[in-house]
Amino acid sequence: MVEKVRVLAKFFDQSLEGVVIANMKKADQPLIYCNDAFCKLTGYSREEVIGKNCRFLQGKDRDQAALVTLRSELKGKKPCKVVLRNYKKSGELFYNNLSISPLLNEKGEAEYFLGIQHDVTDLFMLREKIQDTEKENQVLIGEVHHRVKNNLAVMAGMLDLELAQQNKISSLEKSRIRLQSMAMIHEDLYNEDGLHRIQFNKFISKFVSKIDLIQEKRNLKLQYHLDVDEVILSVNQAIPLSVILAELLNNVYKHAYPNKEYGDVTICLSKNIEKEVSLEVRDRGVGFGKENMEGRFNKMGFTMVSQLTSQLNGKFDIKKCSEDCSTVVLVKFKQKDVAGSSQSKRIPFVQE
Repeated sequence: MVEKVRVLAKFFDQSLEGVVIANMKKADQPLIYCNDAFCKLTGYSREEVIGKNCRFLQGKDRDQAALVTLRSELKGKKPCKVVLRNYKKSGELFYNNLSISPLLNEKGEAEYFLGIQHDVTDLFMLREKIQDTEKENQVLIGEVHHRVKNNLAVMAGMLDLELAQQNKISSLEKSRIRLQSMAMIHEDLYNEDGLHRIQFNKFISKFVSKIDLIQEKRNLKLQYHLDVDEVILSVNQAIPLSVILAELLNNVYKHAYPNKEYGDVTICLSKNIEKEVSLEVRDRGVGFGKENMEGRFNKMGFTMVSQLTSQLNGKFDIKKCSEDCSTVVLVKFKQKDVAGSSQSKRIPFVQE
């Protein structure tokens, strides 16, 4: 039997799988052999392994259901296969797909046990990722109804206010642009990894490429300049910010360049180390003064942007840049994961 074990050991020296042999007739069933692949897998040298029971790989993690199965099969001298949580010399966890087979002598007695180790950590990590994604999908499905319902409720509130105070055609045109911005966020939502985060810089690029197609047709051609950093937002921050952007760009289109054929608008997006996000929309149009704010940025548009900014717990400011006489609208807020349905605050009625 000893010679048989020697032959097996010589054979398994070339194996790519970790292999050990334990002496079952000695107290505590010590290991008498391990191959190079086992040492590479666990980080232990042969000197550190030989003479020990293989349970040392479990560390303090002894409460494992698979161990009950393993002990039972070993006691019955039966082959078995289990997956154990084992630990390398460095302390790193790995999932060990362990196959145990008894080596029987002429009398049918199990003198030795052969153990083959296969690292299946990647498979377990993939399974956990899939499970996390499934849970995320379930949460998303549960929220989609509330998101859509609340978004439409906000849009209905905006439309009600504008129909009462402004031209109906213009009000419908604005609503179409806002709805388009929301629709694009929801479209990106299902294309992004994670299903609840939006890469907002990509959204901006996509939105400005389409906004000319959905605005009321006129001769003005706007040239967009983008200076956008990568900013990833939760969908509950991305949606109100998308409507803010739509409102600001529509305002530039409608009011900044009257009787002009060409104009330009610069959009900046950034985030500092304190996770404060800044969205800036700048144009070099006619500008405005405090005395005629309603002409350049009407009261309804101002209220909507202000209220949407409040959903972000942010700040909204309009100023004139003295360097190039441009009009700058700045929205700042803290990047964070916002729980619950997006756009839960309804825009209040503005009393004249």
